[in-house]
Amino acid sequence: MKMLTFLESVPVLVAILVLVIISCTLSLVLDPVEYALVSFIEHITSILFFIELCVRFYCIQNWQTAAIDVYVMVDTFAVLLDIVLIGAGDFLGGFNAKSFRSVRFLRLVRLLRLARVANKIKQTKIAAMNEPTSLWDKTESWAKKYKRRVLFSQLKHGYEIATGFKVAREEVLAAFKHIESMTQGSLAIRRSVEKDLNDVRSTLMDMQRLYSEIAASITTSIATRTILNKQRHAIQDLYYEGLLDSNESSKLTASVEYQMKILTSQPPIIEMPKKRDILSQIPWLECVGKDELQLITAAFEDSVFQRGDVLVEQDVDEQSVHVLARGTVAVSMTNEKGDNVVLDELGMGSVFGEIAWAMQCKRGASITATSPGLLFTIRGPKLREIAESNAELETRLWQTCGRRVSENLLALHLEDQAHVSRREIRDLVHEMSLYTVYPQTKRVCFNTSGKVVILHGKVVIQDDHSGKTTVFDAPRVLDMFNTNCLYTADFSTDAKFMCHPRTISEKRDQGTRPSGSIPNISLVGLEYERPSLAGLEYKRPSTFMSRSALHDFVLLPSNNGTVRMPLAMVRRADASSRQEENNGHSSGASGSEHSSSSKPQEEKVNGSEIV
Repeated sequence: MKMLTFLESVPVLVAILVLVIISCTLSLVLDPVEYALVSFIEHITSILFFIELCVRFYCIQNWQTAAIDVYVMVDTFAVLLDIVLIGAGDFLGGFNAKSFRSVRFLRLVRLLRLARVANKIKQTKIAAMNEPTSLWDKTESWAKKYKRRVLFSQLKHGYEIATGFKVAREEVLAAFKHIESMTQGSLAIRRSVEKDLNDVRSTLMDMQRLYSEIAASITTSIATRTILNKQRHAIQDLYYEGLLDSNESSKLTASVEYQMKILTSQPPIIEMPKKRDILSQIPWLECVGKDELQLITAAFEDSVFQRGDVLVEQDVDEQSVHVLARGTVAVSMTNEKGDNVVLDELGMGSVFGEIAWAMQCKRGASITATSPGLLFTIRGPKLREIAESNAELETRLWQTCGRRVSENLLALHLEDQAHVSRREIRDLVHEMSLYTVYPQTKRVCFNTSGKVVILHGKVVIQDDHSGKTTVFDAPRVLDMFNTNCLYTADFSTDAKFMCHPRTISEKRDQGTRPSGSIPNISLVGLEYERPSLAGLEYKRPSTFMSRSALHDFVLLPSNNGTVRMPLAMVRRADASSRQEENNGHSSGASGSEHSSSSKPQEEKVNGSEIV
């Protein structure tokens, strides 16, 4: 197959064509009997053409395929005629040189090989547009522009034909509703029509997925043509109504016709996004500079996939991160019963594999291509090397992974609670922050009212009420259900966890503080708001103390330590505070209703959140 592709490449075909032209020209201008060099060139070229034809037949290995290929038959006829003409001197020994030269004029039949070269240049396959070298070059040659133009024309005609076919089938399907009695034949016809509709819809959807830019250009062109046709009809109506004279109508019609011709000859072309532009839209790459982004872009490898290709396999220990540049993929998982469950479908710009990279674990799901497309891949060790040299990039990576892992873990943790929706879990995760534990702050004291998700490392939980100690490994949700308000957690070095800032307690019941200062814990990315990649939605910041705490009480600091306050009381305080703010009361007066005068800022209830 590689040899056949090489023989059908444009350089090889052009080289063969040059040899044909040289041999034919010399045989017409010079006498091959008198010039041994010309005869030698003819023999060499004939031998090369014969070998090339034999190799082509060997690569095809199917005589029926070769017989229906017009270009192969033309090449065969030209080579056999060339062999016959080599021995023409023996057959035409009694003829003069002029007659001999006239017979050798038949060698020009070999110029029919020019048809193969022209067909190869004109032929534009859709698969060729998926080549990374042609997709992401900064500048395009005239050949690539020509190929793109031909592809646009082909897809446009195909789109119009498919759209018309779909409309026709929909009309036929609608006509079946008026048929009173459906016979067996009518049912078969209806099933055939429905199958045709599904096929054409799938084809149109594949074109929009694979060539979104060209599909947008085609849609824009069709919409523009529709508007121009409406304008032309409006001009005719105004002329018939007497509002326009013949000269004005002719000028306006000519202007519309000119725009129509421009639209046909120069359709709108939407440029394909560059590889660097696609990668720059990834949330955790927005923090890097242009030079560093260029280096990261070079580290991503390009690969073309087809429908049905398995890009990632479940339970495989592989830590590469992938960016879907074009096409669509399905996320599926094999459950304990052995059933394959489709979880989601991803499109252009989606990123997958970063969780396995961050957690250094096996793949939790399989990724299968549902359409042809293009994939960018960076190896796990290379990404880790880049992240270690850029602290902000590493932080954003952990933020993205932490939000997704926290949402999934909390969904599993709270699946037995029917009243907890996925929306409430996303609200909770959105207000969580990422914390990195340093050696001097390995011990942290938490309130039991909030959820803590450990992402990396180990943690030792000590219940201050019973003194029981438990060891947990990441990833896991830390949730202590007891009557005590606080519990202590000793993290391993460089551990990472996510929780709401109010879940961390700055005071213990006994008046002591954890070793190390809690503010020294690295709070990263509190203002980072790109939850779209993890499927999160931006919600108002009042959900932690209302719905997302998923408890009926909240913790409020007081002069005597930490006290529990019913959630309903907090909501009433919230409503009262907002009403006073609307009436123009000062914030100090509002704060004095809910806290002592010594610490109005620490014990004031603002909204449903403690400030």
